Amino acid sequence: MIKNIFLAATAISGTVLFMVGTAQAQDPNTVKFDQDLYTVIPDQLFTVEVDGMHFDRLDGGGFNIAWDPAVLELATPPSQSVVIDPLWDFFPIHGDSSTQGQLTDIQFGTLSFDQPTGNFDIAELTFHVTGKAGDSTFLMLSESNISLFSGPDGMDGLNFVASTVNVVPEMEVWAMMLAGMGLLGWQARRRSQQHSSDSLPA
Repeated sequence: MIKNIFLAATAISGTVLFMVGTAQAQDPNTVKFDQDLYTVIPDQLFTVEVDGMHFDRLDGGGFNIAWDPAVLELATPPSQSVVIDPLWDFFPIHGDSSTQGQLTDIQFGTLSFDQPTGNFDIAELTFHVTGKAGDSTFLMLSESNISLFSGPDGMDGLNFVASTVNVVPEMEVWAMMLAGMGLLGWQARRRSQQHSSDSLPA
C-alpha cells in the first residue's frame, strides 16, 4: 500500500514538474536550455544549447550561467567552451569564475535592422563531467547586470528556465552490477536447492 502511494506521488510530482517546465518554456521572452534534463556519465564531454523562445524581435542581451563546480567544469577556457550562434554579430564574455561554477555577462547582439523573432539559438557551452555517479546539479540562467535584453519595442519581462544534470553510472558499471546481482541470485537459488535436497528423507 505504502509503495503504491509513493509511486503515485512520484508520478504526480513528475507530471507537475513537466507541466511547469512546459508552461515556462511557452511563456513569451523565455531563455532556456535545449533540454530540461541532461543525463551524463562521469568524465563525459557534453554540450548544452541556450535558446531564446517566443521573442518579438530582440536586439541582444547578456546572461549568466551557474552550476555546481564539484559536478561540472568547462571543457576548455570560456573563449573556446562558449560558442555564440552565428546569428549574432558580437559576443564578448566579461566575467569568468568558471572554477567557482559560474560565467557572467555572456553578451550577444546584432547590428542588423532585421532582428531575430520567435525561437532562435543563442549559444552553446561544452562541459566536462567531474562528478561521480549519483551526483546532480542545476544549470541556472539569469540576466546579465551590465547587458540587459532589449528590443526595438521594449522588453516586457524575461523568463529564465533552469535545467538539471544527473550523473549516472557508465553502461559497463551497470553491466557489472547486473552480473553481480545475477550471480548472487544464482548462488541463493543453488543454496536453496541444496537445502531442499538435504532435508529430503533418505
